[in-house]
Amino acid sequence: GSTFEEVNESDLNSMSLDDLASYGAIVWPGGVGATQVSGLKPETKIRLRQAVQERGVGWIGFCAGSFVAVAPPPPPGQNPSYGLGIVAGPILEYYYLEKE
Repeated sequence: GSTFEEVNESDLNSMSLDDLASYGAIVWPGGVGATQVSGLKPETKIRLRQAVQERGVGWIGFCAGSFVAVAPPPPPGQNPSYGLGIVAGPILEYYYLEKE
């Protein structure tokens, strides 16, 4: 009974907040997070964050999907210096568990 739609950065850039909010969850794959978000417009990053934080859309991030989701909270209406800032928190260090 579940359906999905695969989209790319161009598709995301063209979606309104209402479009994004119509989904139950956004699943973000692994890969190179910086590359994945580099093609998103600043407004798209804000809409993605609003869809999750304000409209209740779920976020499922695999590897890079978790890294791009976490960032210190940006000023209202702005973007963090990297990633999407969907989940407020410190920068995720890649090999955190290997550090002593």
